Amino acid sequence: MKKIALIGGAGKLPFFLKKRVEEKGESVVTIGIREFPPLGFSPDYWIRLGEMGRLLRILQEEDIKEIILSGKVDKRGILEYKGWDSTAREILLKAPDKRDLSLLFSLYRFFEKLGFSFPPLEEYLSPWLAEEGVLTLRHPTPDEEGDLKLAWEVGKKLSELDVGHTVVVRGGVITAVETFEGTDETIRRGGRWGEGGGVAKVPRPKEDLRWDPPVVGIGTLEVMEEVGIKALVVGAGKTILLEKEEFIKEAENREISVLGWR
Repeated sequence: MKKIALIGGAGKLPFFLKKRVEEKGESVVTIGIREFPPLGFSPDYWIRLGEMGRLLRILQEEDIKEIILSGKVDKRGILEYKGWDSTAREILLKAPDKRDLSLLFSLYRFFEKLGFSFPPLEEYLSPWLAEEGVLTLRHPTPDEEGDLKLAWEVGKKLSELDVGHTVVVRGGVITAVETFEGTDETIRRGGRWGEGGGVAKVPRPKEDLRWDPPVVGIGTLEVMEEVGIKALVVGAGKTILLEKEEFIKEAENREISVLGWR
């Protein structure tokens, strides 16, 4: 039986991904990051953020050659963390900058040289990916649709630069773009001004689900309701809707329109 290591950061995605891997009949060894613990299960092993040497020892002892990365690692943690071991420092130094893809590709190249691989995740994640079209009974109003179009257009430009996935527009004004704070905090910031509006969660031009894919969950809907925004557009086929059926139900209950665009 194939054995896969799932290295989990914060949030619920590692839990659901673990279940999907197990449903496929594959053995999964879970490794949690102490500073950013995953929700919903207790990992088989714990490592600290900068303990690459310990991580390698675990992978060798478990005889694992395939790795899945999942969950959030707050960029503020990377900026503030001081406990990197020599291997982790080497990976950081080889990254041209500290944007998400730069760090992830540096990590990927390091593991690839040691004979590890990162399997495609479409087969595990496909049930949770957003479809194209309007996913809720409520459609956006004409004003909301105009805000969504602007947010989407700006989001596509930002995603090309790997700046962030999320843009908030209210009344034709861009009130927030995501940098390193995450989707929900971006929406809170953008929701301080104006009324109505829309949120776009835009995938990168060549989004690879192995590397920090866009994710929205019920918590995002709660924040949107909190600030009074009733329209959300995400990347069809490239954005994960956590607890998808429940997510759509919650959007309906909160009278929030959810759309999938390409």
